[in-house]
Amino acid sequence: LFVPLVGVIDIDAEIARLDKELAKSAKDVKGLEKRLGNPGFRNRAPEHVVAQFQEKLDTARNRASRLTEARAKFGS
Repeated sequence: LFVPLVGVIDIDAEIARLDKELAKSAKDVKGLEKRLGNPGFRNRAPEHVVAQFQEKLDTARNRASRLTEARAKFGS
């Protein structure tokens, strides 16, 4: 099923929104990877806290993946 979006949404605005969200997601992923990659954090933090950060990282990666797929549909 193909639904043409021309005239329904502002394509340029949607691309800009997706690019902004992708940049934020990439920043989130990088920060969470840095924190979880720090042996001091992993050794000192309670196990449940490390698990929460790992869950946040998984969520951030999934979001970034979905945004990347959505952005790819608009081309360059």
